[in-house]
Amino acid sequence: ENVPGILNCDDGRVMAEVLQGLEESGYRVAHRVIDSSSILPQKRRRVYFVAIRMDLPACERFRFPWLPQLKRALEEVLEPITEEQKGYLTVSEKYWSKLVTSQVYLEKPSDIVAVLEEPAAPLISGYGSTRSAGPFAAVTQFVPQGEERPRMLSQRECARLQGFPESYRLEHCDDKHMAWYRAIGNAVSVPMISAVAQALLDALELLPRAVPSMAGTRASLLCLLDACPADRKNALLRKEIQLLPSLCTANVAALLAALECPGEERGHVPPEIHPAKRWQRREVKAQATAPPTTQPASNPAGYPPAAAVSTVPAPPAPPA
Repeated sequence: ENVPGILNCDDGRVMAEVLQGLEESGYRVAHRVIDSSSILPQKRRRVYFVAIRMDLPACERFRFPWLPQLKRALEEVLEPITEEQKGYLTVSEKYWSKLVTSQVYLEKPSDIVAVLEEPAAPLISGYGSTRSAGPFAAVTQFVPQGEERPRMLSQRECARLQGFPESYRLEHCDDKHMAWYRAIGNAVSVPMISAVAQALLDALELLPRAVPSMAGTRASLLCLLDACPADRKNALLRKEIQLLPSLCTANVAALLAALECPGEERGHVPPEIHPAKRWQRREVKAQATAPPTTQPASNPAGYPPAAAVSTVPAPPAPPA
């Protein structure tokens, strides 16, 4: 995984050298730029590389995973903060005075102070560092606090933006605040890596196959649920997604139900919104076919071929 700039670095010579080195070592390489904002509330474009030994049939089977467009917003990861947290998270007056006079803020304030209904800017390792507050300030956005100065994202909020599970322990980072921002800014987004890794395992035929070619999709959605606060999981599961252009919409819960492996417990989807037996798994399996070796021109976005949820009923409304 790397920033997309590697594709054009030194007029493409760096990329050519990387690919040549891997191929001379006996690997076939696939790469694709994927933006984590498809499933996470953070705009983070990264190029992902997958190298498979040339003699393995998986070279022909591997496909980068299809990810739904969930249109998530920064406000989904925010948490109530204590007065103590507010004291050290709120941007200092000196730092703020530098930021509001920066060219970036003057041209587009939302690059500095987030719009809560939109995805966040990419987390960077220098988040909160005063060294990034020059005329061309480059910071991950701050959280507005009404009439007060904005605040930085908390450690847990940063973890959620990157898809780290809620069980991820942060107490050892309490006295290393800036070190945490550096680490999380350099980290990879967990659901994205899980999606690519599961797609690779699927190509290697190391996974039970529920619906062909969508193992990575399922892995990413499960990671999202693990990174979601308990009181917001149902809202995430009810998010509508488009499965095929101009064909049908379903929601996260229905898609997860369709992608369950045989015999697997349904612990991730609450019973009250689970489509249960109304989902006809046999129909899905019959319609779902592995994608062709090359993406057809009519399907440039890589939507899953006929993983059709046109037969999926809408989940019942939650109890009052």
